[in-house]
Amino acid sequence: MSRKQDACPHCGCLLAKPRSLPDHRRLFSVFAKAYDQWPESHAFQPSSAEQLRAFILVEVGYAETTPIFADLDCFPEGERSKALKLVSLAVEAAITAAVSQGSYAFARVTGDAVNVSRPRSMSFAQLGQREFGPLRDAVEDYLEATLKVTVEQLLREQAA
Repeated sequence: MSRKQDACPHCGCLLAKPRSLPDHRRLFSVFAKAYDQWPESHAFQPSSAEQLRAFILVEVGYAETTPIFADLDCFPEGERSKALKLVSLAVEAAITAAVSQGSYAFARVTGDAVNVSRPRSMSFAQLGQREFGPLRDAVEDYLEATLKVTVEQLLREQAA
């Protein structure tokens, strides 16, 4: 949203609170510290803080998801799970290729579909402060549950 859209057309007063740069920077610092503390026992092992950020955004639902349905009707009943696994492997290979090009996506099999999710943009142009606050809170809740430490403790460890 541009500044003109955020301002009253009559008096110019800002109608929407602008995004807080310190809040944005703090969250990215949290992602970096979470990457340093990410548990080895977790099923997902990120290769970078950026990949962890993308994964967490998908986990908290801040993502676009595309289902890829496998036509399993042409397979015998006992072979359908194997066919779906093959579809899943093909999708994961495509995602790996996309990651090598600098974008992130994650696949999860649900029923007879492979859902491919990619995180939505957190850019200032795409996400205002009103939407950023709940997203930040969801990310911090997820990290606290996963890391078994508060975000404040995580940030204090950074300073130590």
